[in-house]
Amino acid sequence: MKFRTFLGWAVLATVLIVQRPLTSTNLWWHLSRGREVASGSWTPSQVLLTLDHSCEADWLSGVPFYFGWTLGGVHFLAMVPLAACAVMLVLLKGSLSHCRNLFTAAMFLPLFLWSARGDLQPVPAVFDLVFLVFLWLLSSRWKSKRTFVTLIFLTFVPWSNLGPRPIVGLLWLMCCDWRRVTDPPAGPLAVASDSAPTASASHQTRRWVIQIFAAAVVGGSLTPRGLFTWSDACVLLSPTSFVSVGEYSETSWPGLFSNQPWTAAEWAFVLLWTLWAGNRFLCRQQPPEASDVDRRPLALRRYVGCCVPLVLVILSRSNLAICGLWICLDALSATARGPKESLNWRFSGKPILLPAAFVVALAAMIVDANGRALASYGRLGWGISQELDPRLLDISLRPDKDEPVIGWAADGRSTGIAAWRYPEMQLCDHPQRALLGGRVREHSMLIEDLQGDHRARYRRDDGTWGGWVQRLADWKVQLMLVPVEMQQLNRDLQKITWRPLDLDSPTVPYVSTDDLRYSDAILATMQQEWFVESGPWQPTAEIYSGQDWRFDIIGEIGGTPDPIPAIRQAQRFRATGIPVAALRALLPIRHHNHHPALIDEFRKCQLALADQEWTTFGRTTLFRRLIAERLNLKPQIPNGIDGETTEDATAPSTDVWDKCIKRYIAGELTEAIHVLQGGTPQEYFAAAMLWLELGETSQALAALQPLLSDQRDLNLAIAAKFWSEQMALDQGQ
Repeated sequence: MKFRTFLGWAVLATVLIVQRPLTSTNLWWHLSRGREVASGSWTPSQVLLTLDHSCEADWLSGVPFYFGWTLGGVHFLAMVPLAACAVMLVLLKGSLSHCRNLFTAAMFLPLFLWSARGDLQPVPAVFDLVFLVFLWLLSSRWKSKRTFVTLIFLTFVPWSNLGPRPIVGLLWLMCCDWRRVTDPPAGPLAVASDSAPTASASHQTRRWVIQIFAAAVVGGSLTPRGLFTWSDACVLLSPTSFVSVGEYSETSWPGLFSNQPWTAAEWAFVLLWTLWAGNRFLCRQQPPEASDVDRRPLALRRYVGCCVPLVLVILSRSNLAICGLWICLDALSATARGPKESLNWRFSGKPILLPAAFVVALAAMIVDANGRALASYGRLGWGISQELDPRLLDISLRPDKDEPVIGWAADGRSTGIAAWRYPEMQLCDHPQRALLGGRVREHSMLIEDLQGDHRARYRRDDGTWGGWVQRLADWKVQLMLVPVEMQQLNRDLQKITWRPLDLDSPTVPYVSTDDLRYSDAILATMQQEWFVESGPWQPTAEIYSGQDWRFDIIGEIGGTPDPIPAIRQAQRFRATGIPVAALRALLPIRHHNHHPALIDEFRKCQLALADQEWTTFGRTTLFRRLIAERLNLKPQIPNGIDGETTEDATAPSTDVWDKCIKRYIAGELTEAIHVLQGGTPQEYFAAAMLWLELGETSQALAALQPLLSDQRDLNLAIAAKFWSEQMALDQGQ
């Protein structure tokens, strides 16, 4: 493969895999820290958080992105993933142009991008990747020992002030085969080299290696945290070794084999490591001149070099990106040393396997870019994803600026959005700062108390005191922020004296009903809930657009609308207990859209509405039961939904019902209504619910009128009266 062909493949893979609307949960948190540093503070977290009283090592990590935001806004931030890939490609251009096996590099590249794209964003972890590449270049091109030691020192100084994991650089240096070193070097230093050293390690070489590590440790300690920089890096390298993963933790903290499902990043890394390790062990060539004494440390170094990336990912998924880069750099070193040590990626005698591998890789990239494989990363686009849009958090709900407000957020995304949106507000904590400060358990216990409605003070099994009222009072919390994705917590908060203040924000703000400053806002939100549930609300796909902050490339070229914003809105309504509003939120993008995540949310909404009908009216309607049967939800239906039925309900499904349900599931509600003949009470009620889901409340009321005077089916009459009163209330009648 020619180098120009490889560059074209690299650009294509980068665009298809990496170019997404930004999804990093800590984006706004680090921008807020950068804003505080730009304002003159060298302890930004202490300014933003009330519970954090320690310095931070990577205090400068948000400054470059904040200045970029002030210059280019959203478009600068959206450009960071491509820019980071371009910087690393430029740094590696010389090595790649002399690589003897570009096919290997071309096949490793997509796997690395899949495993690393979560960190190829405007967050501190991207600096870890860039500095590891720079460290690899230093070990390949140093001119003299004294210069090399100085450059190591100068590398770790900015790394520790910008990146959270400079300790990975130390691990890299530990795995280098320093016995290969000559002055000047014969070739690039490799991690866990397979070749024999040219001479035994002398006392001078050992002293020089000590100088290298001393320079790295001292350089990495020149931060506000001093030597504690390295202990912080160890904690971030393996969070679950220091705290138990609870509700108040980031999704990247657990290890590879935790209970969390794998995404494309995990699968790509495992495949990348398997190919790399397989080539190193199955295709290695022992140097003939190496003695048995020499081969033992070589074998040990080889095993250690192979195990380090895998062990780090097993400890925490947050290490996926830098470990994937570790593998690629070591593979590049092997291909640069000569034919004896090049990776044996050969297809001799099977010429069809190579193009087939590229076709499979390209197909996987296209499917992933379309958002069909994993909804967590969305699809090909530009800008900032909807869940990170701080404009959705209504700034008008903020009280007077002269009155200080302290907020508590249940996750890092909510903390960052609130810190950026409300500059004068202080938050209690952030998961990463709580991890380093040993406060994660306190927040996890608070979430458990909120979910269990443990209002009063009580003694826990471990001897500590629980009760969310006292905890919030101790922290002086006046505002709680909970992400939509924490469904259970949002549902349980509906049962206590805290009420939501916003309906369309992915970060849901809650305030106490005892706080009179928010009385009008609470009342307005309750009125909005009534409106979206039973009023003439008719959402369109435009409400999910990014408004110049997000561009859906797939949608622009003729694809179906991105369902993820609508799904998140439906989750918000479903947790609040208004399932009809959740179905309304899905309707604009449900027409002939078969995205797996959309179908799953639609099924959950149907179950929620069926459960609501049973608990409110005493029985689930025939229309809702037939939908559940068509969607194969019968085993998941709550107890009692298939309980006592009328003769109408137990009648076999007719062609009319089949056609109606089929069109309804396809998103064709008007056609489904026209199919119904309106000859039975169940058909009248089904038509009314379809009109209600369409936002046509007048038509829904008209369809319910025959049921109000028909007492043959008491449960159906109760349902008709309930919805008639709800719609009349919203219409002011």
